[in-house]
Amino acid sequence: MTIHKCGFKSSSNTFRTRTSVPEPELAISQPSLTRQPSAITEGAADGSKPRDYLILAILSCFCPLVPINIVALTFSVMSRNSLQQGNVDGARRLGRNAMVLSIVAILGGIAIIDSCAVHSELCIHFSPLCKCRPTFLLL
Repeated sequence: MTIHKCGFKSSSNTFRTRTSVPEPELAISQPSLTRQPSAITEGAADGSKPRDYLILAILSCFCPLVPINIVALTFSVMSRNSLQQGNVDGARRLGRNAMVLSIVAILGGIAIIDSCAVHSELCIHFSPLCKCRPTFLLL
């Protein structure tokens, strides 16, 4: 008597009986480290191409928040490359990150410039009390 792959026994006679059928194994889904494209994303309904915010990222490079504006520029270029490769969801996600980082760099740069301007204005008005004034003002 032989047992075939399909679960049937065969003997010398032509009568075949079915053995117990093994239950199919349920596949346990493993968590994935990659982002899966979402079914509903903003801008996906109208079919427009996502923005990469390259101009905004370049403008943020003139602000003194150097690590953040360079990362924003990198995300912007990566968004453009993803769109050229056909990855619309990835381009939209990277473009959104570039926009957020560019805005943070611009607002942070404005805050730094403003605080420096206020500090230098205070040093000019209260020069005897300020210890950080430049030496050329000590005339």
